[in-house]
Amino acid sequence: MLGGHSPELAVTLALARPAETVRLLEAADPSTFGRLVDRFERLVDDLLE
Repeated sequence: MLGGHSPELAVTLALARPAETVRLLEAADPSTFGRLVDRFERLVDDLLE
């Protein structure tokens, strides 16, 4: 068992349109600064819970 889950519960995902997915991910790729801000916001949110 990996991570406490049994293998028979595993899910396999496949992209229906891989080229379109790559294009969308490239367009949505955040800057380094954006990732740092996002991580900071998540840390603060976790502390406030």
